[in-house]
Amino acid sequence: MQTIRRVIVDGDLHDIAVGILVFVLTCILAEYYVAGDQIGYHLAFSSLRGVDPELGFSIYRSFISTGEFVHYLFAYVGSNLSIPKNLFFAFLNGILALMIAQIFRALKVYFLLTLFFVLTNYYIVVMYFSAERLKVAIIVLLFGVFFVKNLYARWLVLAVAVATHVTTTMLFAGSVLNSIWDGMFSKNRGPSIGWPQLVGLAGVGIGFVYVFYDYAQWKFFQYYAMADNDLLSLVPLAVCVAMSLFYAEDKKLAIFDFIPLIVAFALLGGSRVNMFAYIIFLRHALPVKNGLNLGVLGTSAYFGYKTIFFVRDFILTGQGF
Repeated sequence: MQTIRRVIVDGDLHDIAVGILVFVLTCILAEYYVAGDQIGYHLAFSSLRGVDPELGFSIYRSFISTGEFVHYLFAYVGSNLSIPKNLFFAFLNGILALMIAQIFRALKVYFLLTLFFVLTNYYIVVMYFSAERLKVAIIVLLFGVFFVKNLYARWLVLAVAVATHVTTTMLFAGSVLNSIWDGMFSKNRGPSIGWPQLVGLAGVGIGFVYVFYDYAQWKFFQYYAMADNDLLSLVPLAVCVAMSLFYAEDKKLAIFDFIPLIVAFALLGGSRVNMFAYIIFLRHALPVKNGLNLGVLGTSAYFGYKTIFFVRDFILTGQGF
């Protein structure tokens, strides 16, 4: 409630305007993105109206070859509220843009850079139109990391994010490793995870693996079969690591941040890792000069350029890939 009050009453109305702008623009452009994964998403969404939730999940899985229950809940609620799919997910796009604007403002990033980022960044625009399940997971993850203050409630929200899209683990696993290191070897350094928390975290992890083992195993081998872990695909990850170490105030944290991604790259390849490497780079680079540094500006320009072709392609062909 405090966060909502700050946004509506005490917050910067620019952030709300950003969310509204993204909502309107993506609602209009979504009418052109009708092919690829969106075929299954649209069929699933329209088929959920008025059906029993358990049956609805079976219908959902028949159209979308995955079982992320949280995305299904969003689709089920939207469908049964009789909200058009494009309108419903454009609203989620606006929420995502609003959250990014709030986080960037907390980091004192210049507003024009924030606006450019949410409107033109390739990875963000892909989430607006194509990567729906990842978008829902990122919304849940950002809410847990930046807007939930209670530690145990935060871990619960992060577990929901992982259940929505397991790859989001890469975005906070490094921080967990860093906190464990501090808890075991650097007692005088800030918030850390000690042995009691570590045992509890391990128990939660084991329980999570037990519940989702079959699905996680299927998903892993699906990703592994499409892995592109050649040397050329390593370049974006290596660039993000180098730039993060250059800009990071806490070099140790930057190193820990990338350990899970390096492991993931070895198993799953660059296409599953590069987006998360870029997000971690932003974590370390955005605080430097309020985001007006060569690393952030250069990558923003590059991904803005890529977005032009992505949007052009789905307007002309119905999908961006």
